[in-house]
Amino acid sequence: MLRIPGDWRRPDLGESYALAWHEDLGYGELLPRPERAEMARFHESREQLCGVARTDRDPWRWRLLRFCFRLLDRGAPGGVDYFTRLLPKRGGLVLDIGSRGGRLLAAFAARGIWAIGVEPDAAARAVAARRGVTELEGTAEDIPGIILDGSVRLINLTHVLEHCVEPAAALVALRDKLCVGGALVIEVPNNQCVGARQQEACWRFLDVPRHLNFFTTSSLTRMVEEAGMVVERIDYRGYGRQVTPEWLAIQRRIYHTFVEMGATDIRDRNGFLDAVALLLRTAFAAPGRKYDSVRVVARRS
Repeated sequence: MLRIPGDWRRPDLGESYALAWHEDLGYGELLPRPERAEMARFHESREQLCGVARTDRDPWRWRLLRFCFRLLDRGAPGGVDYFTRLLPKRGGLVLDIGSRGGRLLAAFAARGIWAIGVEPDAAARAVAARRGVTELEGTAEDIPGIILDGSVRLINLTHVLEHCVEPAAALVALRDKLCVGGALVIEVPNNQCVGARQQEACWRFLDVPRHLNFFTTSSLTRMVEEAGMVVERIDYRGYGRQVTPEWLAIQRRIYHTFVEMGATDIRDRNGFLDAVALLLRTAFAAPGRKYDSVRVVARRS
């Protein structure tokens, strides 16, 4: 059981949480578990990360260390070309869940591919409209009724499933939207990675209480298979970004916020020697321990 002092973005809420970890399943869940209607208050102001220090000054030792991370990074790409290679020859539209303003939708449109987004945030939908792409109001657990079963040839679910109150039910509903042979791409934080274990409650991708589900490769693939899909490939992403100035500054802010909230059992592990230790422990480690995110590609059989 990992205790989380509170919501680092909204410390005024005065609530604490616990992450119950099931070692045999490789899966964690947030306690207390909110109702679906409660989730809106955690997302109601997708605030900018004010207070995160930005500077052009980057000492040479940090530059050298980050170069080493980049040199050893063999993570999967994240651009539109990755997704287009997965498209079945036949089928209907592409669905991007949590499309966040439509950047990926615009890239699909530029290639002549019909794509629609599903996004709960009104401000993001307005950005998408200015880009000339379509985002419908909804979530992975509440897909708009206009999206018919069997009408979708690819669904992108990048850093979304960890937010779902009922992730298994969401996957079953999304499977039904796919055409036969359609692809579902799911990417989530990888809670098996060394960076997560090193940072514990201060890990950037823990992000309690917005994240409710904490996956590893095994638990994610098992949930996808139990939803009736066939896992085609497993990829990993996010190595060098774990030591970028922004990433470390956010983790330092989380640490200081928790200290201000009265936490006494956490440590600031964002210094140079901590980064060196992360490099030494992960440089030639298995992908499941190296990368901060895991991505599963599955198909409806």
